[in-house]
This record gives sequence, C-alpha cells and structure tokens, in this order.
Amino acid sequence: VLDRMLKTVSGEPAGLPLLEFTCSRLWELRDDDERHVPKGAYESLGGIEGALAQHADEVLDTLPLESLEVAREMLLRLITPDRTRRVLEQSRLLEQLPSLSEQILNTLVSARILLTHKPNEDAEGEARIELVHESLISNWRRLNRWLDESHEEVALLDEVERAASLWAQRGRLVDEVWSGTALSEARRTLSRSDALPELVTEFLDAGERRERRRRNRRRFTLFSAFATLGLIIVTLSLLYSETQVQRDLARDQRDLARLRHSDALRESAENALGKSSVIEARARLRRALELQDSRLGRALWWRLRDEPLSWSQKLGSWINALDLSPDGRTLAAGCGNSLVYLIDTETLERRILRGHPDQVRDVAFTPDGKSLITA
Repeated sequence: VLDRMLKTVSGEPAGLPLLEFTCSRLWELRDDDERHVPKGAYESLGGIEGALAQHADEVLDTLPLESLEVAREMLLRLITPDRTRRVLEQSRLLEQLPSLSEQILNTLVSARILLTHKPNEDAEGEARIELVHESLISNWRRLNRWLDESHEEVALLDEVERAASLWAQRGRLVDEVWSGTALSEARRTLSRSDALPELVTEFLDAGERRERRRRNRRRFTLFSAFATLGLIIVTLSLLYSETQVQRDLARDQRDLARLRHSDALRESAENALGKSSVIEARARLRRALELQDSRLGRALWWRLRDEPLSWSQKLGSWINALDLSPDGRTLAAGCGNSLVYLIDTETLERRILRGHPDQVRDVAFTPDGKSLITA
C-alpha cells in the first residue's frame, strides 16, 4: 500500500500534504480494538484519488448555493477542454467573479483542493493556482458532471480566449475579430456563463461593433442600389418602346429568312425526287420541315413515304466485295480497278481510297466502325 501511495503522489507539488491527508483518512478507519488499520481500508477509500474526491465533496457540501456556483466556475476555469489541469494566475482565475470569490479560493486552498504556487521573494508576478491532483478530473463525479454539462461552453471559451489573446497581441485590429456565424454562436453559447474574462468580453464586443457597422453599410448600399435601380427602370421604360419595335422587326426578319430557307430546301427536295434521288429528297425535306412546318412540305413527305428507298451508283469497274458500316451510314466497295469506294448512304456522296496495285478482292469494317480492312 505504501508503494502505491508513493507512486500516486510522485512528482506532485503537493505530494506530502496529499500523503498526510490520506493517512489521516486511513487513521479515521482504524480498528480501536485490534489497534491497527484494516488491510482493506485503503481500497475502501478508493486510494488517494478516491479519498481526495470524497474530501472535495465534503468541502463543497458545506458551501451555500451562491458560493457553490462560484466554486464551480473556478474549478472549470482550471481545466482545459482536453480535461487536463490548467495553471492560471490568481487575477485571471478570479476575473469577473463576485467579491466573495477570494474567500472561496482561500477555502479551497486550505482544504487542499486547490494548490497555490507563490513566486519567489525576488521574482515578479503573482500567485498561480491549479488543482491539487490530476485525479480529481477523472475520479471526482461532481466535477465530471459539471464538465459534461459545460463541455461545449468550456471548449468554446478556450477557443475565444486564444483568439482574443492573439487579437490583443497584434494591436486589437478590427479585421481580426470574429463576425457572422462564429460571433453569434459564441454569444449564444457563452451567454450561459455569468462571468467571462474581461479580454473575451472586449473581443466579442469589438465583433458586435464591427457587425453593426457592416449592417449599416449594407443598408446604405441597399438603399443606393434601389435608388439606382429606380433610375434605371425609368430610363429603360423610355427606351422600351423603341427597343420592342426593333426586337419585333428582328424577329420578323428571322422568321422570313427561316421561311425562305425552308421553301428553298423543299423545292430542292422536289427536284431531287424528280431525279429519282429519294434519299437525298428525304434528307432535304426533313431539314425544311424542321425549319418551317407547311402543308406543301407535308404533302411532299406523303409522296416520298411511298417511294422505294433504292439508289444506284456507277463505279466504272466490276465489284468484288461489299460491306456496310455498323451504323449503316457508309457502304464500302472493293473493285477490279484497284480502288475502294466509300459511299454515304444518305447523301450518296462518295470517296475513293487508292493504294492497292491490283484488284481489291475483300473489304470489311471493324465492329466499332472506325476502321476498314481491305485486301
């Protein structure tokens, strides 16, 4: 047991007082008849950590409600969002707290819940305060409950304190304060705290002032925009009639041009049909009807619908091999004059491939239609 006790307080600034405190609690559990401390007494206390937590509860139970709230605020300030001990100067610890806070601090220090580090006689500065032992954070149920209840507030306050400290170090620049959602969220969350550090309050107030200036500028800009918009509307209303006339004229000209183009394509389709070029006639009439639907165009389409889709080409030589591309758009013909003819099945336009020294006896498109193999 002694080794465990020594290991627990090893490296702690208040190691000896903790040992003394634990030993006194063990003495209270002694067996007067047997004149010794029972073997399980240390475990029943929960070790030094459990004895310290029980003692802390007993101390806080003696405080009135108002003092208990101040003690809660102090203890939470001495713990980081990561739930480790934080060392604070006494002035920062008591900042914005009621006047009785110093008395409560002395009570917690005397009860060995908090530890005071006093500066050397020849050193400048003030006393620094911290929790007497790290185990209070993990083993003290009341403190754990407070931490869970105020986790969001503690984490945000720590973030705001760091931002405010950096803001103060850089000369309190207006552009470095929080604004928008970050500022409103900080105000909402920290409103539950009765005592914020003075620097944090100044930082958030500076952000509020900046937001008010922004809102005023936005109102002025919006007013100016509406005034300018009104002037533009008046100007546009004066020009509207002339512009509308020009738009109507331009639209009429476009419609007339489209109608003339459609008529020209329809007439060209009739000429192609007269030459028995049914495929060409269909292609041209289709484009004509897309531009302008007309009774003459529909009548011609009904005529073309009954015409057979056949065509002929004279290639100037006998044909050894034929192949149609997978999409049906191109017909390849290998001929005895060493040429390969590529014929567009819609427009009947043709291209010629040269290069064979003798007859072309075989042609074949690849499955994807991108290449043609000749032999």
